[in-house]
Amino acid sequence: MVRWRSEHATGHAAVDAQRRELFGLLNELHEAVVTRRGRHLVEPTLDRLAALTAEHLDEEEALLRRVGYPDAARHTHLHQEFREKVAELVRGHRTGHVVLPLTLTRFLLAWLDTHVRDEDQKVIRHLHTPVPRPAPVEAPAACYA
Repeated sequence: MVRWRSEHATGHAAVDAQRRELFGLLNELHEAVVTRRGRHLVEPTLDRLAALTAEHLDEEEALLRRVGYPDAARHTHLHQEFREKVAELVRGHRTGHVVLPLTLTRFLLAWLDTHVRDEDQKVIRHLHTPVPRPAPVEAPAACYA
C-alpha cells in the first residue's frame, strides 16, 4: 500500500485531488486482491482506475503544455509508456494470462509513487519557479521633451 504524503502534492488542486483518488483506488484494488475478495470487486475497481488514470494523465499533460514545461515531451512519453503497460497488464488480468493480480497492483502502486515523487517533482519545481521578467526599459530623455 502507498499512502498519500506531502511530497506527492503539486499545489494544483485538481491534480492533487485526482492523485489522492488514484492512490485510494490503487490501495482499494490492492486490498481486494490481497484479501481475495474476488473478481467481482477487482473488475469494477480496475475500470474506475483506468478511467481516472486516463483523465488524470490528460489533465496533467494539458497543464505541462499550459505552463511551458521544457521537458513536456519526455514526460508525456513516460505517461504513454505507463498507459501501454497498464493496458497490457489489465488485458492479461482479464484474459487470465500471464499477469497475477498482485503483480498488477504492485506495479501500479510502485509506478505512481515513484513517478510522482521523482518525475512530477521536477514539474512542481518548474511551476513554482518565478518567471524572470525583463527589467523595464527607460525611454531616452529626449522622449520627455
